[in-house]
Order: sequence, then structure tokens, then C-alpha cells
Amino acid sequence: MFESVETQEKLRPQGVEEHNPSARRTLERIIQRGAALPAMPATGAELMAIGRQPIDRVDIQRVVSLVECDPGLTARLLRVANSPFFGLGGRVTGVRHALTLLGLDEALNIFNYHLLSSMMAKIPVLDGFASEQFWIHSWACATTARFFGRPEFLVRSLPGELGMAGLLHDVGKSVLALNLSDDFQRCLHYARGKGVRLDQAEQEILGVDHAMLGAYLLERWNLPQTILDGVRWHHDPGQAGATTREIASLIQLADIIANQCAVGSAGNPVEPSLEEAWGLQSGDTPFASERVKEQICAEIIQSLRKKADMLSYADLNDLAVGETGAAEGGGHNAERAARSPRPMAYARPRPREGLWARAWRWAVSLVQGG
Repeated sequence: MFESVETQEKLRPQGVEEHNPSARRTLERIIQRGAALPAMPATGAELMAIGRQPIDRVDIQRVVSLVECDPGLTARLLRVANSPFFGLGGRVTGVRHALTLLGLDEALNIFNYHLLSSMMAKIPVLDGFASEQFWIHSWACATTARFFGRPEFLVRSLPGELGMAGLLHDVGKSVLALNLSDDFQRCLHYARGKGVRLDQAEQEILGVDHAMLGAYLLERWNLPQTILDGVRWHHDPGQAGATTREIASLIQLADIIANQCAVGSAGNPVEPSLEEAWGLQSGDTPFASERVKEQICAEIIQSLRKKADMLSYADLNDLAVGETGAAEGGGHNAERAARSPRPMAYARPRPREGLWARAWRWAVSLVQGG
């Protein structure tokens, strides 16, 4: 899909923080001011490692044992499995039964979401940025990214790595909001006032952006380089190395589509259009065909609707977007939350120019009419 593996080291540029002393000093100052990710618990690290494996290689019994050791994770899993979405009326009482009902792939997504969102400290209320909306968007991006790992798309990236990179792609924002809330609020206001992307505002005010900070901090979790680069370069995939350019471009595309679906919000006042996605610039990608684009839009919207309904029916507090989201979101997040108590009620087409726009509107109308 992209450059061959053999050219990886020759083509891979150094990260900005590696060859830009000013950026590295800025990162170090931010970290000295307390910016950090929590330590990953052993159970979480093993579940995340399992989730990155091909699904047919996963040891189900090991998953069951790990989940049963975590009461919070067990409770979340059973709440989803016993939601009205499945119509079993609370008859699912065991972890293995829940895994069978949900499917291992979906269960691992839920585990990763729960582990990460519960590990992070509560983000303070900011104008234009809300914790609940942020994690909903991260979940939507992860779900979309995993979709791109399907065999028919012929990508090298594993679905588990795509999902993990999608879930973590904006983690730097949560660190900034938690540890440098005043500075991050300035970035949010600057981006909205100037009509620029949030990462551009961060570069202007802080000297680094959330993608750079997130990848830098995630190194301490010993994640694979593919995931780190997917996070680091999701706003600029062309700067990634040959072997990780693919995952960076797919995370960028997943991020754009999640924003287009308006599931949650990551505080971006300006969202890039689908036509701007780096991975769609080349006619060599599996996504170049208009027919494939239309299929992708329709299937992703349908998938996000189904999965968001499943989770919202389970009444997971950190996925709720009713009164809590409206109270804490502030600004445009409060308005978004007030419009609907359920995540996928936000899904709507947005006016765009070009072929992708027509494909998007067609896909949304197809799903809504179905």
C-alpha cells in the first residue's frame, strides 16, 4: 500500500523532537511541570498486548483469567452483555459467556477503552473540551481504525495496533488539559478565534503539539514503534517512516471520519475534510475507488451507530453524553450534548465539496434510510 519495507530506515526521518533542540527542551519543560501518564498496571499491559495480536492467536482462557482478576473490568463487560441491546434480560453472569456474546474483538475494544479512561485522572472542565466527549471521540476513532485492518483492504497494519493507536491518538490532549490546563485553554481559544486546527494552535503557543507530547510520553509504556508513530504523525503522515506511514495515514483518516460522524468531540474547532487525508491522495491505495469510499462510509456509520447504542444502553458513565456531558462540556460541547442523550444521534452529514462529500452524503442517507 505504501513504500516497501526494505526502504524503511533510509526513508524514515527523525522526529521533530529528535532533531529540533527547541522542541525537545519544550517537551522537557512540560514534563517538569508535571505532565505524565499514569503507570500501566500489569493486567492492563498484558490485555493491551493481547489486543494487538491477530484475533485468531488470542488465548481466550488467559483473557478470561485476567478480566476476572479485575472487578471493575468484569462489571463493565457484564453491564454491556446484559444491556437491552442483546435482549437477554440480565442472564449473562460469567465472563466467558459475555465474551462469547460480544465477540472477542469487541470485548478487547471495551477492555482497552475502560482501562485507559479509568486510569486517567478526571480532566478539569474547560471551555470547548470535556472528558466524556474526548473519550467518546477516542473510542470512535479506535473503532474506525480497526475497521481499516480488515483483510480486504490489504493493509500491513494489524487491526489491534490500529485500534490502539486510534484510542491513544489524542492522549496528549488529556495530559495537557490535566497538567497545563490554563495553557491548553489558551490553545483552545486561539484555535477557535483564529480558525486553525488545535495542533497548530498548540505549536504556536506551546512550541509542541499534543501528538508529539503523547507519543513522547507513551514511550514509557513500551508500546511498539508502529503505535507510537501512528500517534506522533497522525496530523502529518507524510513525515512518518516508510513502515509506519501507513498506520499514521489510517489514524488520520479514522480521526477525520470520527469527526465527520460527530461522535464525541476532541476540542477541534476546525476539522480537516476527507479530501485532505494523506492516505487518499494516492491512487494506489485500496480507498481510491469511489465505490470503496462509499462502502467504507456506509459501513463505518452503521458500525459506530450499533456499537455506540450498545454501550449507551449499558449506561456506562464515561460514555454518557446526556446531562453530564452538557454540564461539563462548556461551549460547543454543551450544545452538542444537549441535542441528544445518545452518541450516535449526533451522526449527520456535513457539507463538503468534492467527490468525497457526495460519497459521504450518499452513505449517510443510505444508512439513515435503512
